[in-house]
Amino acid sequence: MIKVLLDKLVSYEAGVPQSYGALRIYPMLGKAYCPHDYISLRKALEAGEIHISELSQSGSVPELKVINQGKHTVLILAGEELRGAKQNRILNTTVLIAPLSETILPVTCTEAGRWSYQSKEFSESGNMMQPSLKSKLLHSVSASYRIDRSARSDQHEVWADIALLQQEHASPSLTGAMADVYESSKNKLEDFQKSFPLTAGQCGIYALIGKRFAGLDLVSSPEVWQDLYDKILRSYAMDALRSQEQYPPQNDSRPSLEELLKDARLSEFDGIGLGKELRIEKPNLTGSALLWNDHPVHLSVFPHQGNESRMNNERFHRGMRS
Repeated sequence: MIKVLLDKLVSYEAGVPQSYGALRIYPMLGKAYCPHDYISLRKALEAGEIHISELSQSGSVPELKVINQGKHTVLILAGEELRGAKQNRILNTTVLIAPLSETILPVTCTEAGRWSYQSKEFSESGNMMQPSLKSKLLHSVSASYRIDRSARSDQHEVWADIALLQQEHASPSLTGAMADVYESSKNKLEDFQKSFPLTAGQCGIYALIGKRFAGLDLVSSPEVWQDLYDKILRSYAMDALRSQEQYPPQNDSRPSLEELLKDARLSEFDGIGLGKELRIEKPNLTGSALLWNDHPVHLSVFPHQGNESRMNNERFHRGMRS
């Protein structure tokens, strides 16, 4: 399976790097025509084609309902935040929503102090969970898949990480909302956005913070990447703001996706919506990919938080089901 994935990824190459502060980004460029036809969450919401709401009037923290009334397939990424209803949530895993369908989404709360309706339906928050936290989310969800093939997360770990984030950025929030931390850092994040313009044909980014690999995010469609780029870039910038390193490495050696994923162990599961989901594991990395008609729609890979984190996540999920 890893060979199948790598064979498809040869159609992407790293472009000329861009740097600001501690963050260094290699734009990932598509060398072939996108084999998929889908749109972003942003486009679907703007067109009124998709409606995301609580599972019922009383709500359920780990689940939401999405109804796609349009003719387009819609991509929603793991870590992409939804705002409104009874509390803000993020997607636990990347999902392709089929046209004219209803799907139950596995989600995690990013606003611990609110459980009351702010709106009937969810809107796009404009935020993506930052890679250092998203890595933990992927670990937790992978543990859940191994145990009972569900995409559950460790909700308490996410709340604790957001609380720590608020302390680090001196950004108190009445409802413990991740979105409030992003809002308080708005001016600093805008400086990063000005320094990393979108490159023609760009489909993703390979990022370093200082000398460390910080993450890879890739989608198959340049048009969809344009809608995602601002929120994904800001998520990496949030991690860069926490770094004490001020200058990224100055060499121009291009990253290799083959080297990054070499010897990775892949586990395959049915997607929540369309496609097949791959969970990616190496001793120092964690990630996921969504394949549709045997081609990757989305790939994300991050440095993981260590074996102890993995073991704790598995104990957590086993405890939930005992």
